[in-house]
Amino acid sequence: MAGRRLPRPKLTGLGGGLFGCVTMLLAGGIVWLLFGSSLFVYGLLFLPVAAATALWVRPADLITAPISAPSPSPPECGPSRAAPAASAVS
Repeated sequence: MAGRRLPRPKLTGLGGGLFGCVTMLLAGGIVWLLFGSSLFVYGLLFLPVAAATALWVRPADLITAPISAPSPSPPECGPSRAAPAASAVS
């Protein structure tokens, strides 16, 4: 029993994406609590999470692993806030 080792766990492409999302969600909460939503610190924490995810994903799933860099600002949600069109009064 002493010579026998357990196999190293590997993530699938979907598992890698879920691991990355959950880990970065937790990291974002910690950054928000400790550093007041610092995008720089969040970006620094993204690097080891992405590296760990890439190392834990099965080699066959590396092409499909959904890893992408965090965006610098959140996209606009909802209707656009364009100025109303000026109406021509005749």
